[in-house]
Amino acid sequence: DLIRELQIRFLDRIEQEHTLVITQLRREELPLRLLVPTAVRNYGEHLRRLSGLLRVFMEVAASDAVVKSNGERYADQAMRDFTLLLLERREEIRHPDPDHAVMASYEVMYAVFAWTLGLGHTPQRLEEAGWDRLVADVSLMILNFLLAGPGWTGETPPGIT
Repeated sequence: DLIRELQIRFLDRIEQEHTLVITQLRREELPLRLLVPTAVRNYGEHLRRLSGLLRVFMEVAASDAVVKSNGERYADQAMRDFTLLLLERREEIRHPDPDHAVMASYEVMYAVFAWTLGLGHTPQRLEEAGWDRLVADVSLMILNFLLAGPGWTGETPPGIT
């Protein structure tokens, strides 16, 4: 019960922080080319800063359905916040299916950051410059995926033979 209560307090606090960051980004009204790297960096740093406790709660979640459910609710809300933020720039997204592109971008971003930070397993060893480069690379991949023009059907990206 103590772990569950601690988790709820932790998740409430980080959800407030996450909401504040998303709200601040909305107010800046950045174009997609600036929003993506800023949002990816903020999300990555958010996960990185919290990774120690997140890792503990994820380990407990493997054997505690309540802790797992609490964590999933937070993760689902963070995903919705992030994807809705990017979809506010729908008119700048050239991918033929913006909803799919933004959701796929989030899933890849989360998977890369979670793997690197050891959320659900042992963390990878990265120097500070390695983390910064990873964040920049993920941002660039997402931005290019979202900016794939309408001629791309999703089968073979332009320029790939």
